[in-house]
Amino acid sequence: MQIETANDFGKYTLSKGLVNAISSANYSSPTPVQHSTIPLIVAGLDLIVQSQTGTGKTAAFVIPIIELLDSNPGTLEVLFLAPTRELAKQVGEEFIKFGAHKNIEVTTIYGGTSYERQYEALETAQVVTATPGRLIDLIERGKVDLSKLRVFGLDEADEMLSMGFQEEVDKVIRKLPENRQSLLFSATITPEVRSLGKSMLYYPEFITHSDESVTADDVQHIYYPISGVGRVRELVRVLEFADPENAIIFANTKDDTFMISRYLTRCGFRVAPLNGDLAQTARERTLADLKSGKIDFIIATDVAARGIDVSDLEAVINYQISDSAEVYVHRTGRTGRAGRKGTAISLVAAGERATLFSIKKLYDVPLKEKLLPTTQDLIVEKQKNLIKNLTRKTNAVSESYVKIARSLVENPSEDNILMIAELLSIATTRAQTKKAVQPTSGRRQETPVAGETNRKEVQSEEKTRTHSRELRSKDGSPSAKPASESRRNDGKSRNSPPKNAERKSDRKPQETKGRSNRSKTRNENTKSKGDRSSAPNKSRNQNDTFGASRAEKEKHLTGKIWVNIGNTISESKDDFIEIICDLAGVMPEDINGVQIDEAFSFIEVRKDYLFDMIKAMNNQEYEGLTITAQQARK
Repeated sequence: MQIETANDFGKYTLSKGLVNAISSANYSSPTPVQHSTIPLIVAGLDLIVQSQTGTGKTAAFVIPIIELLDSNPGTLEVLFLAPTRELAKQVGEEFIKFGAHKNIEVTTIYGGTSYERQYEALETAQVVTATPGRLIDLIERGKVDLSKLRVFGLDEADEMLSMGFQEEVDKVIRKLPENRQSLLFSATITPEVRSLGKSMLYYPEFITHSDESVTADDVQHIYYPISGVGRVRELVRVLEFADPENAIIFANTKDDTFMISRYLTRCGFRVAPLNGDLAQTARERTLADLKSGKIDFIIATDVAARGIDVSDLEAVINYQISDSAEVYVHRTGRTGRAGRKGTAISLVAAGERATLFSIKKLYDVPLKEKLLPTTQDLIVEKQKNLIKNLTRKTNAVSESYVKIARSLVENPSEDNILMIAELLSIATTRAQTKKAVQPTSGRRQETPVAGETNRKEVQSEEKTRTHSRELRSKDGSPSAKPASESRRNDGKSRNSPPKNAERKSDRKPQETKGRSNRSKTRNENTKSKGDRSSAPNKSRNQNDTFGASRAEKEKHLTGKIWVNIGNTISESKDDFIEIICDLAGVMPEDINGVQIDEAFSFIEVRKDYLFDMIKAMNNQEYEGLTITAQQARK
């Protein structure tokens, strides 16, 4: 008998208490995956369900499972595995939400937490959500009784296998009673997922919505072809143009998450890294900051981002796309959820086009190519965003002010236009002040990272903190803007390299700001990052030879850049290379060697990076000097 309710879930012959719980959760109509799965799970069938993130798939299995249960504390009847603690907690919270009216006891099991608390919770648990590793540990300790299990499920099965949990999942399956219902949910159905399904399911029904698209209809997929050098500068350009309210920016390595976070912070963005080095409490705090609006962007690896649940995420940005097309589906599935619009943006270098082709072919993703925005594009878009942001934040105003504004608009004299411009300036400043980065030595105070004190990151932070203050344009904005946005040459530039290498600078030597004597001593006694030669304890001579070995030079053709800064900016090769990396938007390993003179220097780089770096550095401002860079004369 169908129950008359305020939502459409009553047609599935669910109990009245459950239908009311669904209404309380503000669910009015089932999503396609919910409509397909709820009746079959209630009927006791095994299922393989292919559904993307953000389609309501968690509720699609939680709701019918709750319908099957009666309160029975202490008897474990439902076990669901998830690849990450965040996802396990998310699934557990859904069971709690929909099962509260039946007093269903739910506990979540994952590593990094107290065993004693988990032992205690398992004594009354009827539903357990868990990560594979900790569950196996507790099973082997004899703390988990699976003999009366009724329903076993895997969420994000493809992610679980890609993370290397095949062996743990197989161990769990071998411990399960034969008479059970099994459910497998996955965003993509790979051969490995199919094989797993055969080992755990009994004549399963296969449900998929991939005939439409594995990706959400409400997500716009955009990619920007890039050169690959100076990628982080191009990310800044894209962020300034797209201007998303919030986003997850995906990088492929932990080191890149730190590097991107530092760079974007220097450019004025509110960001935080999220990777496997962070303690669980730090990760949860970072996610809470994103949800509350304290930060706008998380720079994450795939492993750290798995299980992130931010329902109103405006954009997902692939700083680098993964080699796996399936990973693209998982990343972009985090935006455009629950009927909201979203944007997936990817920076794609030439060597990444093959993956892009796989994404299009395998999953029918409507990828749209766009060119990187020009300086004029950025100006126009910033004006649009300014008006949009001011309109969005406008509060109710007095009618008298409205009349004054109308009179100013209707009488566009020069004075009135200047007055309107001044008011816009004040409003913009107020809006930006509310979102200002908290000043902590010129950068955002980042979340402490577990074990980071043993990383080279700590050493580089000291240098980064110094030139983040120095590396600024005349108006105080970070100079890490794209080269095409750099300020025009104001006549301070030295226009060409001297014909005589003995030429001295007419600038007075000055002590580099923020450099400590201890830093100088360390650099004198240690090998420079830019020095690739095998000679130990190499001197920091001004005319130091280029560090790239003959084998490296044969591997990559190299070229030399002449730049009009020398040891009056920094006597340390380490610091000099850091400065060049900031100006050009490259990494230290992209620089094969440097030769530092008093008023100028030569930089040896891969030949395919040569002109991109020259373009990036030219006309930027550093310590009051307009940078000039060009290909060195032979």
